Amino acid sequence: MNGWQVQQFLKIAATNSLPHQRYCILDPTSFSSAISTWRALKYPNSIPLLTMANAVTGTSRAIALLKTSHHLLGLPTPSLPHRTFIGHIIFWDQQTTAR
Repeated sequence: MNGWQVQQFLKIAATNSLPHQRYCILDPTSFSSAISTWRALKYPNSIPLLTMANAVTGTSRAIALLKTSHHLLGLPTPSLPHRTFIGHIIFWDQQTTAR
């Protein structure tokens, strides 16, 4: 498991343990572009599920992350190309992360 994966587990844990329904946890490089997006998706507005079809390919650096995450979740190794849920601005919702 690498540092990026640890960050994602920490974000899920924070979302489930902090007192608000929704969080946008940003890296400093993403902050300025997230302000207008945050206003549009502020609770109780719905949050779309980020999905990018066929984004993980045979030459993608994300293959190792995809295989590791499936392994940790007990899922079969996915076939390629595969969708990804990785983005620069991600909103975390307690109802979603608690599933």
